[in-house]
Amino acid sequence: MKHEHMHDSKSRRGGGGGGGGGGMGRNGERPERTAPPEVFYGGTEARKYTASSRVADVQRRLTERALELLALPGDGPKLLLDVGCGSCLSGDVLTEAGHAWVGCDIAGAMLEVAGEREVEGDLCLRDMGQGVGARPGVFDGAV
Repeated sequence: MKHEHMHDSKSRRGGGGGGGGGGMGRNGERPERTAPPEVFYGGTEARKYTASSRVADVQRRLTERALELLALPGDGPKLLLDVGCGSCLSGDVLTEAGHAWVGCDIAGAMLEVAGEREVEGDLCLRDMGQGVGARPGVFDGAV
């Protein structure tokens, strides 16, 4: 498992909060615009999120549906981008489907949990609101 920091910007605009926290915060602002991701997904929260059987079930069903909607050609494994991968619960589904993947998240604690889980994909700490940082066409699809 490779963990790289593709983006070290202090900006916290855009991007997901590690698979959750997508609701509106105080005064109608998105949470990621009000505080750094560690406030919403520190070590304790990242572990609670990952340990939740309900969350794991929802992530599995969403990822399976996303793969259906991608309608990838059946000519072998694809390279997929897992946007806001969190602790990579969805990455497990991608691996089971035979795909290689790169998971990006803004919350370092979520990626640490993914590393502890020894997931198969490569991981990167990245604010997706700042872009992917890869050439167009590198990925065959995204979930």
